[in-house]
Amino acid sequence: SERPSAKGRPSGDSFVMAALHVAFCAVGIVVSYVLWGYMQERIMTQPYATGELFRSSKFLVFANRALALLVAYAAREAQRAQGACVSHTAPLYQFSFSSVSNILSSVSQYEALRYISFPTQVLAKSCKMV
Repeated sequence: SERPSAKGRPSGDSFVMAALHVAFCAVGIVVSYVLWGYMQERIMTQPYATGELFRSSKFLVFANRALALLVAYAAREAQRAQGACVSHTAPLYQFSFSSVSNILSSVSQYEALRYISFPTQVLAKSCKMV
């Protein structure tokens, strides 16, 4: 383990390692989002061998949320196995407003891919912050 410098800050080596770790995580997130966007657009805009397009954006959202639920459950169980406290204090209904909003926006996002490309959609979504 690294020893802190005289001012209580980590030494240069541990700072470099922490910076590399953050950079690795950031690159991983960006790559994940690029692949996710590519697959979203491909699923919604490319015809299958029969010439048909994928029709059910609601199924895609359901499958996405079901997988996220399984991953969250596995992460919770892994934390519990390590002895971490994983209880929550807020009633679940307080999460329902943001959850419903997120589901509706995801369905709308998939439907929008029928008319505009994924990069155009991301650009439009990022402009709402401005």
